[in-house]
Amino acid sequence: MGSIAPWWGSSVIALGGAAFTAALGAVFTILSRRTETRRLSREDRLSAYRRLAKAARTLAKTVVWPTDPEAMAAERNDVLEIAEEVAFLGSARVNAAVETLVIATEAHCTLIAEIREDSDPAHRGGIDRRFQAKYSTSVTELRGAIDDFTRAGRAELEIRGAYRPIESAGDQTADGTP
Repeated sequence: MGSIAPWWGSSVIALGGAAFTAALGAVFTILSRRTETRRLSREDRLSAYRRLAKAARTLAKTVVWPTDPEAMAAERNDVLEIAEEVAFLGSARVNAAVETLVIATEAHCTLIAEIREDSDPAHRGGIDRRFQAKYSTSVTELRGAIDDFTRAGRAELEIRGAYRPIESAGDQTADGTP
């Protein structure tokens, strides 16, 4: 006796092959969309993280006695607006770093307002000696919060390599002058 496949066997195999091909195509489409979404999300986060770090560094360099007294308020608002965007896009670790950065931003701005209210500009726009240590600590804490945020963002974005902040020659001295 010879073994002969039933008449419907080839049809079942053809339908099974077509169903498998369709399912495989759907899986690849879903994976492709996920990869594209992840790529776009990464680019959005990278852009927002860089803007927040830049805005916070600009605020850290704000002089206590500027020519435009409203500049600090605008810089503070920039940091807070971008922080909102980052909080929307970021992970829990990044959001914790953003929260610390916002607290340091608020403390720094409050201190500058206090210095402006309780003293007058020292020689060459410097800070009254009573506030120099507080101001120096505030700038250091703000820069530390920026660096912690940058490290958290780099970790989330899987940017390899050690991060070391680069202090520019334009950073302020302890007496608040550029």
